Amino acid sequence: MSEITPGLRIDFVFENDYHRGNFRLLNAIVYEVSGRKITISQPSQQLASSQLGQGVIVTYCITQGGQTERYGFSAKVTSFINDYKIGSLQHSTALVLERKSTAEEMNVRLHFRIKPTLDCGLSLYHRENKLNLIDISLGGARFTDDKIGQLSADDTIPLKLEIDQRLFAVEARVIRSWLSTLPGKIKKIQFVAVKFLYGNPDMEQLLSNKILAIQRQRLAEGKLHK
Repeated sequence: MSEITPGLRIDFVFENDYHRGNFRLLNAIVYEVSGRKITISQPSQQLASSQLGQGVIVTYCITQGGQTERYGFSAKVTSFINDYKIGSLQHSTALVLERKSTAEEMNVRLHFRIKPTLDCGLSLYHRENKLNLIDISLGGARFTDDKIGQLSADDTIPLKLEIDQRLFAVEARVIRSWLSTLPGKIKKIQFVAVKFLYGNPDMEQLLSNKILAIQRQRLAEGKLHK
């Protein structure tokens, strides 16, 4: 279960600040959830009325079976409530968000994971071998491969990331690897999760733009909506 619930602590940033790479993480508590409407506490850095209507990225952690995962979704600040009742004798200032997308798994660096399609302009290679890319974020990627050889956590491997026919070399550190089978298959193959060790600002900027473009396209197509 990855859904947001009352009492949960959340972090959020304004989309424009996030995509410029210059943002302050704001903290709040969820007061109420009603459909797409989410009422939260006013963060310590109070928002101004000029920020109404702006998009935000909300992120939060859920612990299940001893494992903690971070999820996030897009939303919009729709209104302020100056006298929100939070108890029999307590009132507080609150914000109302309108949820714009479903919850997606995110990494701890507040990056959405995108599941690339065949024609989205993103490919990942190990030497000349094209990897089966499961998902990718600014922080790293997950892929399957049966030719790269057995990998272990903390191994460093050279990869090549292709973004719209531009090829970039990137070092990556293995976070974990495991053997499993794909649906309908019998033979086990290696699944790998890696973290990118960036040294190329141009590549990071292009990847950020590409991920944002894919998010916007899927949102426009209704694929991120409930």
